[in-house]
Amino acid sequence: MKRLVVPATMVLSCFLFHAVSADAQVCYRGKPSPTCRTFMVTEVGLGLNVQESQWENKGWPLLEIGLMRNLGKRYAVGGTCYVVYDSKYEDFRGGLKLRARRWFNPDLSMNLSGGLLFMGGSYGETFPAFAGHLDVNYRDLVAPYVAVDVLRHEASPLDGANVHMGLRFGSYPGTGLTGIAVGVVVLALYSRTVAG
Repeated sequence: MKRLVVPATMVLSCFLFHAVSADAQVCYRGKPSPTCRTFMVTEVGLGLNVQESQWENKGWPLLEIGLMRNLGKRYAVGGTCYVVYDSKYEDFRGGLKLRARRWFNPDLSMNLSGGLLFMGGSYGETFPAFAGHLDVNYRDLVAPYVAVDVLRHEASPLDGANVHMGLRFGSYPGTGLTGIAVGVVVLALYSRTVAG
């Protein structure tokens, strides 16, 4: 039951942060200033671990929810709650990340994020651990990305960097897929709790 409480609390906290911050000044889809002052981040993605063979690679579904604020016409900063599922080890990891955005034009931007993972670790990982990503975002709808999670293991002096790349979907597609992803996460965590 304890393994279910931490991930469920993290997902719930992210949604509460997201809901409380949704006032009239917030745009649903990110746009540079002066169109938007603050905007939501709702992203769902799927990546592949570039260090694994095609036979081992089962995919890395991820969910990221948060807020960003424009600092002018070219830059925005914010924070997100991040959850990723490592399908190789069948384990969830989650944490908080800071994010910076550079607007190239109203439709095209680049995001750089970094933060700490605080949960997961059924295979001897120690936390906190680093997580970060870089993406090129088109209209807050789709973004190819590359990401890295750097994990420390109790049994091994070597740290493990998991590099994955794929696509993120945001805004309207991201919200629909977020609802599905949250349902899958809750069911998976519940089934693991009941089975274990």
